[in-house]
Amino acid sequence: MAQTTYNGKTYEFGNEIHFSYLKVPPGSGLDRLEFPGWLLHADGPGDYENLYEYTLDMVRAEAGIGRGYPEVLQQADTDAVLDHQDRQQFLRLLQQWGEENDVPIEWDSKARSKELRRR
Repeated sequence: MAQTTYNGKTYEFGNEIHFSYLKVPPGSGLDRLEFPGWLLHADGPGDYENLYEYTLDMVRAEAGIGRGYPEVLQQADTDAVLDHQDRQQFLRLLQQWGEENDVPIEWDSKARSKELRRR
């Protein structure tokens, strides 16, 4: 189990990825929201039982006053996506790490071929 410290408190997060579903109009489907488990264990502000409940209320509020899908989730999605240059740098670093630590990194030939064609 991995740990990190924030504001003097230690959180374990290695295998605690939870999910919830949110229905945001005008769409008819459900959107899956993934979140770190420590949100369930962290105290929430005011009358909130935990930080998860508070965060979910903020997402709901944005959906209610915004133009559909909450802006905060759109921004998180945009920030989480690696662009081509970042992805290439990550792959180079991973390959370098593998070589330095005698860990063979083998690339799926189909995926690698697609990646090379799309450059």
